[in-house]
Amino acid sequence: MTKNINEIGWKIIGNPDGNTNLTKQEFDELGVIFRERSRKYTEKQKQAFEMVAVFSAINSYIDEPIKSGKILAPGHFIKELLKIYKLKNKDLADQLGLTKSNFSALINGKRKINFDLAIKLGKIFGIKPKLWLDVQNKNELWRLENADKEKYKKYTLENLLKA
Repeated sequence: MTKNINEIGWKIIGNPDGNTNLTKQEFDELGVIFRERSRKYTEKQKQAFEMVAVFSAINSYIDEPIKSGKILAPGHFIKELLKIYKLKNKDLADQLGLTKSNFSALINGKRKINFDLAIKLGKIFGIKPKLWLDVQNKNELWRLENADKEKYKKYTLENLLKA
């Protein structure tokens, strides 16, 4: 491992804006450390460690550029949370007030996170609604910017000053 837990941990807790700035390698190393240390903890403590990992993954995803079109929908992180708490899709769908088909669309990236869902997920899992919306917005911006790159080339300060 290239860094120890204190170096990686400082990147998580030492940042006042809550962003982790972890690289993928550091995130993976942190996961290994959590798994090794979690063997001696209670189920609730293990869940807390895994929640930190998901929170870190969300922040890292928001902060890093999308590479090779690999988009992670909010549903990707919801699936991880379902695993952590051993929840059934139906139970979370019911809690969120979603039908089975709408919940399936949500976790498979075919349904967007709206403000209402972001608040509900925030209350349930303790992950700020803004983070859920940031994931959604990052993905939408990437799709829009990459769907029609030519369309946006004309929007420059230089072109505006020529007018």
